[in-house]
Amino acid sequence: MFYADIQSYSSIKGAPQSSSLIAILSQAVFQKNVDTAIFIIESIFRDEHVKFEHPSLLGVSTYPRGQITQGMWNAIIFSDENFESAWAMIQSTSFVDFIITGSNIYYIGKNKTDYVDSQLTKLIATINEGLLWKDSAKKIAFEIGQTTPYHFFYDQFKYLRYLCTSKIVYTNSKPIFYDPKVFDIKLSYSKPDDTVTFFPAVVTQNSCNALGYGGGDRTQKVRVPSKLSNNEVTAARVRECMESMELALLNDGKKGSTLSDPSKKLTLELWIGITSAKRAWLEQLEGYTNILENLAKTFNTVNVYVDGMTSAINSSNPTSKDIEIYNLLVSNLMSVENIKLISLIGFDYKSKIQKCLNIDAFITNGGTSSFVPLRVLKKPGVIHTNSKLMTFPDTYTDVTLITGKDENSTSNEDQAGTLSYSLNWQEILKALKSHLK
Repeated sequence: MFYADIQSYSSIKGAPQSSSLIAILSQAVFQKNVDTAIFIIESIFRDEHVKFEHPSLLGVSTYPRGQITQGMWNAIIFSDENFESAWAMIQSTSFVDFIITGSNIYYIGKNKTDYVDSQLTKLIATINEGLLWKDSAKKIAFEIGQTTPYHFFYDQFKYLRYLCTSKIVYTNSKPIFYDPKVFDIKLSYSKPDDTVTFFPAVVTQNSCNALGYGGGDRTQKVRVPSKLSNNEVTAARVRECMESMELALLNDGKKGSTLSDPSKKLTLELWIGITSAKRAWLEQLEGYTNILENLAKTFNTVNVYVDGMTSAINSSNPTSKDIEIYNLLVSNLMSVENIKLISLIGFDYKSKIQKCLNIDAFITNGGTSSFVPLRVLKKPGVIHTNSKLMTFPDTYTDVTLITGKDENSTSNEDQAGTLSYSLNWQEILKALKSHLK
């Protein structure tokens, strides 16, 4: 039985300090040592029948007994051969975000906040109701799926090829935004009853971005790893995982598609992103109308790929508000005969990549909207955003970042990135034209 009241635990920032493998792995995650964490996780999953030494009780072997998955959280419960010495490992966006053992909660991948503690309280209640530490020992495997594309790709998918040596990954009811067969890994929708599954996460991308591990100048020459500091080794490995995944998606998208003749440049192929949700460009409808009318005076034809929400694979579920904005844009531009609008709203990522291999440039906001044109296709363009949000920080030589004026101010850092903003469309057009060659 775990304590139901979160206040009954001692809150410890960091990992357990023992010689157990799970404690060493947790220390690597806490220290953002991606290279070491990948090595340990991959070695653990070479065998589906695994026992874990207790993270704080020296010499006590425990076995995975069951799991609880709620939203973006996944709790795996362990106990010894006598169904005692129970402990729990909880994942969200890192391989180990929390460990609960005895009267301690270790905050490893995430910080202690009211929201975090409320989620932990719900998980503990569910664990206690099911007496999960008394189940039979289980085999282990990986499970993929997240509720948002950003966390799906950058907290799980980019690590999958390095961790999943079994070449099979399971999924539950969460959205799958890309098929892992791109890594020669089979996706199964039927997890065996005798198996508990772990997210294929390592260290959350947001932490890597905050420390500069997700950024850096792509033009810098890669140095010999033995001459790098620990932080530089981590930065190099994070970049390797990111760009290897992005290249795999690009190559997969090229299959069966035809690239345009670069000599025929009387036509402009432009990607624009619209949003009806948080962190929106408030003047986007008027702004895009004016930008496209202006471009239509320069080019014989302007093909505009209008991006909005993205569906999970093999499904289409466009957001009605995105469609409303798209229809208004169509209405505004009906009289401009050389502009063609093509909706990508509700398409999955592979379809978007395939349709937009030939784009010349893009305009998107600073969120996940920029994922395909910026990170996968690596096209030039303009990113507009509020004062806080840049989902993919990096050094880009052919991309302009424009910061608008926040609609409202807030002292809450968690809310600051969600603010909508105001921006003059002429500024975006000027920057875009500087990238059109």
